[in-house]
Order: sequence, then structure tokens, then C-alpha cells
Amino acid sequence: MTPEEAAFRGVIYGGIITLAGTLLTSCIQILLQWLQQKWAMNTEKKKYFAERRLGALQGAVQLCNFLIAARGRSFGPAAKDSWNRIRSENLPNGALMPMAVRQTLRQFSLRHCS
Repeated sequence: MTPEEAAFRGVIYGGIITLAGTLLTSCIQILLQWLQQKWAMNTEKKKYFAERRLGALQGAVQLCNFLIAARGRSFGPAAKDSWNRIRSENLPNGALMPMAVRQTLRQFSLRHCS
């Protein structure tokens, strides 16, 4: 093999190695960006549901406070409207509450509403 052929092969092999390295680096970078976006979306989703759960628990506390305040008293029209408003605001949040909280709220409502 002549020195010119060796130099030519060196240039070709060097180009192939550089191209393969560039492609590998690009693929790794794309994968990392995808993972970073996925993790960011998961974090946002967890934050959103944590806020919704907090709202649901606050609504449950509001319901319990209303029931405690109304225990042993008859509801007037304003109180019935208030109860319906609180109840309708909190109905969609019931699914966001943990099962133990839902059961406790149900038992509390049964004890204090009857």
C-alpha cells in the first residue's frame, strides 16, 4: 500500500468515524430532550392534580363545617341554597379525594345529616 492510499483510507475512515459520532450524539441529544419534556409534563400533571386534590379536601372541610353548624337546626331557604351551592361545587371533586377521605366524609355526612 502506498502512502497516498494509506492517507486516503485514513481520511475516509476518519470521515466515517466523525459521521457516526455526530449521528450518535444527535440521537442521544434527541432522546434526552424527549425525556426532559416527558418529565416536565409529568411534573406539571402531578402539580395540577395536587392542586385539585387540595381543592377537593377544602371543599370537604367546607361541607363538614356546614353540617356541624347546621346540626339540630332546620334549614331555611338561604341555608338550603347555600348547601346546594356547596354540594354542587364539590360533587365534581369527589373523584379526586382519596378513598379513605371519601369514606370518612360519607360517614360524617350520614351521621350529621340524619
